[in-house]
Amino acid sequence: MIKKILVLLILSFLNTNAQIEELDTLHFNKEDLLENNFEEESSIEELFIRTGEKLFSKPNIEIRSRFKKQLQRSRGYDENVYLGSPLYSYQRIRIGNKAIESGILFKKDAGEKSYNDFFNYYIRFDDLLGVKKIIFGDYIIESGQGLMFWRSYYYAKGVSFSQTTIRKGKELQSYNSSDELGFMRGIATELDLKFLQIIGFYSKRKLSATIDTSGAIKNFYFTYFRTQSDLVKRNNTNENIYGLRILKCSGNANYGVTFSRYIYSRPVKKFQKNSFPNLGIDFLLRYDLINLTSESYLNDMKYLNSVIAVKFLPLKSISCVFSYRNYAPSTFNRFSNPFGEYSGGNNEKGFFIGLNWKILKNLLLIAYKDTYEIPFSEAYSFKKVGSEYFLQLGSSIFKKIDIYFRYHNKNFEDKIKSLDEFNRLIKMNEIFSKENFRFNLDYEISTSIHYRFRFEYLMLNVKYTQMKECGRIFYHDVALNILPKTLLNFRVTFFSTASYQSGISVYENDFDGVFSNPVLYGKGLKWYFMFKYIIKELLSISLKYSYLIREDVKKIGTGWDQLPTNFDNRIGIQLDINL
Repeated sequence: MIKKILVLLILSFLNTNAQIEELDTLHFNKEDLLENNFEEESSIEELFIRTGEKLFSKPNIEIRSRFKKQLQRSRGYDENVYLGSPLYSYQRIRIGNKAIESGILFKKDAGEKSYNDFFNYYIRFDDLLGVKKIIFGDYIIESGQGLMFWRSYYYAKGVSFSQTTIRKGKELQSYNSSDELGFMRGIATELDLKFLQIIGFYSKRKLSATIDTSGAIKNFYFTYFRTQSDLVKRNNTNENIYGLRILKCSGNANYGVTFSRYIYSRPVKKFQKNSFPNLGIDFLLRYDLINLTSESYLNDMKYLNSVIAVKFLPLKSISCVFSYRNYAPSTFNRFSNPFGEYSGGNNEKGFFIGLNWKILKNLLLIAYKDTYEIPFSEAYSFKKVGSEYFLQLGSSIFKKIDIYFRYHNKNFEDKIKSLDEFNRLIKMNEIFSKENFRFNLDYEISTSIHYRFRFEYLMLNVKYTQMKECGRIFYHDVALNILPKTLLNFRVTFFSTASYQSGISVYENDFDGVFSNPVLYGKGLKWYFMFKYIIKELLSISLKYSYLIREDVKKIGTGWDQLPTNFDNRIGIQLDINL
């Protein structure tokens, strides 16, 4: 029924033209605190009048179409293991006005057979008859500090740690992105009672999971459905979620209470049960020189998970952050994504301290230290400990030139396989140490020409096996805005690392709405160019071509993804229409 309503809404709006502002599903609000907006109470007649005005206001239309293709064919296609073509397809349309918005998305990954292999949709009503928000279809919740509910992707530790340690959740949000696992599907509503905000939600959907011989869930599967064995896992588990969140905003303070329950049609193997109730509380306090936030919840009503963080400004030029986290080993929560070393908010303890110091007018120091441990649990036969140190000094002393130096050190334990003195295969605890050194230069040659140079060096040391590796990359990046409404970006990267373990991740420019951070390893080079042309803010066309060559191998990849050559070139195009 919801799908039929959505199609009718789309057809009714397509004949109307209006402007739309870009809304990206990965857009993060970087404010530190929720704002409170209070209005005087309105009569029922006024509510109906305002509702009618909003319903009949002009709609906005946004269409996004994206295609990408790897030009070399991997083994999976040549040997007819992959069921579909190597073409990646992403198609999305959003239509809405001040009162109602709907969205629909179709996605096909490379190798999948159907162009609607993944289908995503929602209908959202805003500020109708005193109800702040009603969503039918797909949605997410961002609450507290991410312990109970958050989006699947968020900032990791790094220069943006101020936003990750103390968060401002957007609460109930419609979902229209391509992550196939990290959302709920059903109905949700948000009421604003002036003194309280109340969010109620219910979700019912099918998930794909890997099942053991007893019929229990080993893990949830959400990557590709390219082969017959992949299709066996599709939609083999039912998930039901319901819950309630109450949020009180008072002056400089926010307080929240959240309840939820997860119910599955199969037991989760690790816990031998299929029902998981949760209850949590959170608060956020803000004063002139200090912000304090905390969230705690009982997973399965018995495993306590907590995080607390404080941010204060001892001087005008200094900002400090302290955070402590303690996530229970037996936690099970698909939507937990708080601050930490690993995503998922379970089986981790840690203490974080960060510093932003504007030493001089054009000199900024960013530093942090994080120590953590992974306690013993069913997933590990030993306790893992680790530490991380980060130091970055940036300067814009020279006119139109920004530079920074970065040092990043990470030490951690893990279990590896090795041979003993009798040539027997054993598992042993090993200690790894990674050190990264980076130099980055940005030069604004003119208002239309920007240049970036980066060099990064990595050293990997493994204590007991006495293995040592190193990796290095450097790139030149040029951005041109010479012609009106035209953007051109070109980058060439040279890399040389001993193995994947000493590989270095490099953030790349990509299409709007796409996050690209590949790990470069082996020996070779990669170059790409991006072209974007904007036509009167109504239409933009983006094109990206990339070429990767590895000199240390004859073929790239393994298994069914193995390519017949040592080079990999890809092409993609994206069309954005705003009416």
